[in-house]
This record gives sequence, C-alpha cells and structure tokens, in this order.
Amino acid sequence: MGILRLAEGDEPWEDVPEQVRAAALRATSADALVEQMVDGDQPWPGDVRRRLLHPAGGAAATLVPLTPGAAVLDLGTGWSTLARALSTFGAEVTSADWVYARLRLETLLNDAPAGRAVHLDLGRALPWPDRTFDAVFVDTAEIRRLLGNRADADAVLSRVLAEVRRVLGDDGVAVVGTHNRLSDLPGEIRPAGRRRAGAREVRAALRSPWDDGPLRAAGLRPARVIAALPRRDAWRWMVPQERLREHLRAQLPPSSLRRRAVRAAAAAGGARWLARDYYVLARTAHDGATPRTLGEVLAGTSEQPAPVTMALSDARVAVLGSRDFVKVPLSAEQQEQVVAEVRKTHEAAGTALGAFTLEGARVEHWGAVPYAVYPLVRSRGSSDLHAARAALQGVLGEVGGGEMALLRETAFWARLVSPRGQADAAGAHAHAVRDHVLATCADARVPVGATHGDLHAGNVLLPATGGPQLVDWNRFETNNPLLLDGVFAAAEEFRAAHRATFAEALLAFVDGTMGGRTAERARALLGDLRPLEAAAVVFLDRAMTYGQPRPRYRPWTLPPLRRTGEALAARLAQPQER
Repeated sequence: MGILRLAEGDEPWEDVPEQVRAAALRATSADALVEQMVDGDQPWPGDVRRRLLHPAGGAAATLVPLTPGAAVLDLGTGWSTLARALSTFGAEVTSADWVYARLRLETLLNDAPAGRAVHLDLGRALPWPDRTFDAVFVDTAEIRRLLGNRADADAVLSRVLAEVRRVLGDDGVAVVGTHNRLSDLPGEIRPAGRRRAGAREVRAALRSPWDDGPLRAAGLRPARVIAALPRRDAWRWMVPQERLREHLRAQLPPSSLRRRAVRAAAAAGGARWLARDYYVLARTAHDGATPRTLGEVLAGTSEQPAPVTMALSDARVAVLGSRDFVKVPLSAEQQEQVVAEVRKTHEAAGTALGAFTLEGARVEHWGAVPYAVYPLVRSRGSSDLHAARAALQGVLGEVGGGEMALLRETAFWARLVSPRGQADAAGAHAHAVRDHVLATCADARVPVGATHGDLHAGNVLLPATGGPQLVDWNRFETNNPLLLDGVFAAAEEFRAAHRATFAEALLAFVDGTMGGRTAERARALLGDLRPLEAAAVVFLDRAMTYGQPRPRYRPWTLPPLRRTGEALAARLAQPQER
C-alpha cells in the first residue's frame, strides 16, 4: 500500500460499522473494496457509502486555485474523495491521518503513490520541514470528534493547528473545515463523539460561528469564510459568507415553515449563524492578499460578486458566476465527460431540439484540466416546478413524432448488445430484462429522433426572456427511441409528485395509473412496444448511461437500480396480454 506508519497507536474509526473498517484493512485494490461495499456478505449502509465515496467530498479542492505541481497536505479530513480531486488539478498530494483504516480506504480509492500516505499520532509534531506545503486541508470538527471528552482536547487541537501553520508556506492557504456549535443546541441527538456545547463555547460561537478562535491562537489569519450547505457529508452549495444572506433568500422558496423561518432569519441579518459547517481559508501572513477560490478565478473577477459553487453528483462541481456557469471536473474520467457535453450541446443545436440549447458553450483549460463554460441564464422571477414541467411538455411536443425505425437500428440498441451493456445490465441485476428485450423487441418499430437523454424538470431553465432552455446534454444522441425522453420525463414527474422510487414510477406507467399530459405524450411514443417493454428499455438505458465509471463513484445508485431491475423482471415473468 505504501503507507508510512509513524504512529505508535491508532485512533478509532467510530462512525462507521465494523465491516467497513475490516474491508478497508483487507482490500487489495479499489475494485475489491467496492466489491465488498456493494456485493459483500455485509453490504455497507447507503449513508456510509454516500459519505465515503460521494464526489462532494472532493469539492473543497476548488477552494484554492492550485497550479500543477503544488504541494498539498490532506491532514485527517476524512473527505475521502478530496485527494483524488486535488490530483486531478495536478497537485502533488500527501495524505496523512490518525485513523489507519480510513487512511487505507482513501489511499486505495485515490490511487495514492508510495510514500504519499502517512499514519500519524494525533497531536504529535508533523514529520515535514517548515513551509513544505502550498496548501493544507484540515478539519477541526473531525479533530474535536476524535478527541471527544479528553481533558486535553483544546491543547491537542492547538498543537495540530500550530503544526499546520509551521508546514504551510509563506504564500500558502490553509483550508480548515469547522462546525457551527450553535447547530448542536436544538434537540438531544448529536453526532457520536461530539460534546455538548457549554456556555463559554456558545458565547464564542455567537461571536464567530465558524470557530476561528483556535486558528487565530495558532497564528493562522482567517481571510475568507465559505458556508457549506446543508451539511458537510451531503452538501450541495458552497457559498461565500458575504453572499449567504442573498443566497438563502434566492434559493429557499417559502414552501415550508422551516424554510420561511430560515428566510426570515436571513432577512433579519442572521445569515451568519444559519449554516452548520464552514470552510475557513487562512493565511500565515497578516498582510497577505485575500485568497481567491478556483471558482472566482474561472467564473468571475475581483470586481464581481464571489461565485457560488455547487456539487454535482458525478465527480464535478458547477460554479455560478456573475457572467458564466462553469462545470469543473474532479476526476480524469469527468474531464472527458465535460468536453463531450460541450460537443454534444453543439450537436444538439442542429437537431429538432436546437431551440432548447444554449448558445456559446465552450471548453477552456486550467493548466491541463479542461472545464466547460456556459452563458449564465437569468431565470424569470415566477419560475417554479409547475412551469418547468409545462416546459417539458412543450419540448416533447416540439420534437414531434420523429420517424419510425426498428429498435435494433438505434444508438440504444448498439449499447445494449455491447460487452459494456452486458456488464452494466449484470451490475443492475437486469439479466432477465436485457434478455427479454433482446429476444422480443429488436424488430419493434418505434418513433426515433434526437433525445436529450436526461429529460426532467431539474434540467429545464426558464429564462427571463425567451423560451425554455435545457442543460446537461452529456447523454444526447441523434438516433434514439423518443420514448427514452418521454417515459423518463413522465417517471421523474411521478416520482417528484408521489415521492416514489424509480421502480414504482415505471410500474405506474406500465399499469396506466400515471396521469398527466407528460405521461399521455410518453404513451404516444411507444410505437410497437407495450408499456412494460418501453419501461424495460428506459430502465436499461439508465443502467447503461448513469455514470462513468459507476462502480467507483456511484455505488449508492446501484441498489435502487437493482430494485427496479428485479421489479421489472418479476413483471415480465408474468403472463402478458397484448
């Protein structure tokens, strides 16, 4: 494994089940680890898989505009996808941790080179010379959790931060994850190992909810504060503190009592206390320049409002600037995907879907890393979910009925018969579904044309002027069954309205219990296929295109896909009437 063991002891990995720790210790490769995670005798709980493998953990890499060759230390953050994301930008990453099993998991998943993973004793001096690193990532909330109720907890934390300051270069940036102690006050349930906040801590949290007192005491100068919403292990937004009030008012429609309360608190000037977790960007020099994030470098200027960054579900982040909307890959695989998405956006502009594509999409580079840039679309003030669904119906209507063709002549079929299609079907427990479609549907005539590939309300923009626009064209194809868009859009609408699973939505379409104009339009696109066969085609398409490579980055999506495959296989096994 190449882990340098300098620790005399080991800290417990208390927040994961024993089978997770055991699998991390015995696995010999990332593939073997994921095999245990998903298909072992004791599959890992879904929330643990998400927390340990979700690409959002690597999104903090965008908080520093690292140049190729930069020396970076990931010091016991527990953000397991961070090192891989930093490496994507060309940084030379060293991972160090006080929990050996966690360090081993992270080095397996991130392909850490030998000598770049170090097991340390918590509170001991770091084994690197002064000013070694251009950036250090550390999580004070995680350190506090490991220390629990130890009498010397504050002293140990102070030593760790003093060491961070020592190994940080003069022009370097420390990215420090912190936790708002005020968020622990409501209710009695707190994460394991987290102490109840005392009166002194509450007063300190009121003065600075991002807990920068220990940083200042260690000689680190807090220069920027980024709020992580809604919580660290599943956050969606990273919002500069100076824009948090504006963001909460814009992104939280008053659809519930809690949201109305949050909006009211933000409007009254209480935004600074509302986040659970923060990233503090700190420097060693008191006269150093205020650090800019990678998002600001790529999507804004010093004269424009600091951009908001949001995590996407497949190893990339989106940066919402004042002029542009930027997608930044956090893995080598996603570099290929963002380039392909821009290319497919331009291809879609020349098809029946052209009226719904954005003009001006382009690929630019940060070092050797390509990223996608799209013009920012200002949404109309009255836009809502119902308007987005109505726009989807307009999209399906504009595309029309396409041309009739055999299913075996489509791009979907080419994927289905390929070795990759066979492997994806096997991974989704869809052997029987795939075999049925191959045996009975090849010569079915269906309406064919250009398909978006991921058509749902979340991918619809409603500009202040002009018609609706679609985003996320990475699954676009010119020669596909139109039912892929129609049935999937209807299923997603049903899921949102009824809080249903994907399996429940597809079976509702099969049984005719799914109402609405989108479902009616979808049923008009089936050609020779029965609704059950159409549902099987849509399911197989999702199984084959839902992520690249899915096993490493998206294992939490496999269980719902498998449940869908099993439900459709059971229905296909029943006697059918035409």
